[in-house]
Amino acid sequence: MKNLRLSKILSIILVFTVVQISAQVAINTDGSLPDNSAMLDVKSSAKGVLIPRMTQTQIEEISNPANGLQVFCTTDSKLYIYNATPGQWKEIAYGAGTILPVTLPVVTTSPVTGISQTNASSGGTVTSDGGANITARGVCWGTSINPTIANSHTGDGSGTGTFISTISGLTANTPYYLRSYATNRVGTSYGNELSFTTLSLPYIGQSFQGGIIFYIDGTGQHGLIAATSDQSTGAPYGCYGYSTPGTSTAIGTGQANTNAILNACGDAVIAARICRDLVLNGYDDWFLPSRDELVQMYIQRSAIGGFAVNDYWSSSEIDPGSGWEQNFAWDGQTHMQYKGNPGYVRAIRAF
Repeated sequence: MKNLRLSKILSIILVFTVVQISAQVAINTDGSLPDNSAMLDVKSSAKGVLIPRMTQTQIEEISNPANGLQVFCTTDSKLYIYNATPGQWKEIAYGAGTILPVTLPVVTTSPVTGISQTNASSGGTVTSDGGANITARGVCWGTSINPTIANSHTGDGSGTGTFISTISGLTANTPYYLRSYATNRVGTSYGNELSFTTLSLPYIGQSFQGGIIFYIDGTGQHGLIAATSDQSTGAPYGCYGYSTPGTSTAIGTGQANTNAILNACGDAVIAARICRDLVLNGYDDWFLPSRDELVQMYIQRSAIGGFAVNDYWSSSEIDPGSGWEQNFAWDGQTHMQYKGNPGYVRAIRAF
């Protein structure tokens, strides 16, 4: 008898539950029935309804969203509804905004400048982030076409806009291919490809930057250049009897010597002033060589060319009355000469 009663009670509960599941639902505090047009009627004067909240990435990863599906985007704090006809998430407010799929960035490559034996400069401009933050940008390069970030590359910050890239570690006299890149969460895109060739290593006798190379230092990339002709056939050292403090005979001191002479001596037409005032082949940083620089010029006289068999002034002082000269005859004597005596002048510059 008890089992029969329990069975009847369970049956009544089941029927009631099924009816409730299939009927309209009202959620409120005043006991009112749901509106006839609504399956779910929520009323409140103090609380609202929360729909699913997710990032833009999570929204885009929803598989086959139903037409009319609604979500709150935490990335931009907006409500969106899925419109299946164009296949887009539309902003609910006025239907104005849309969640567009994130695409690869757009970047262009800047011209390659400052090319040397081992270095160059370039860069690029990120004109579009594709709808997501640019996390990396720069240039990549290699000796084959279409270099990628798997090759040598720079890292030049993040975000859109223009950036400058410094490229180093290149090999002299080598063709390279270069292009810019930009990365967002979708991937990496590349700008237009450019090509350039690094300069060859300098060598003795090379025509270079206004003259002829006659000396190369231990780096293999820097040295001294001589003018290809004489600047004077009879100029004095200048300021006979006055000391020029601070001059040296060593290689690499000719420019400082020249400045020291002109700081101490106001004579107009002297060897040091002729060199410093020289503008030749687009260069204006010439100077009178030191004694040891002049000796190197004598050693490489055939590679430079144009020397007379005569004495040439250096910028190295011996004492207030004399300085060092180099004779360009076959025996190449380096000797003392009085500052007032005329001598030949050949300017040099550093590179």
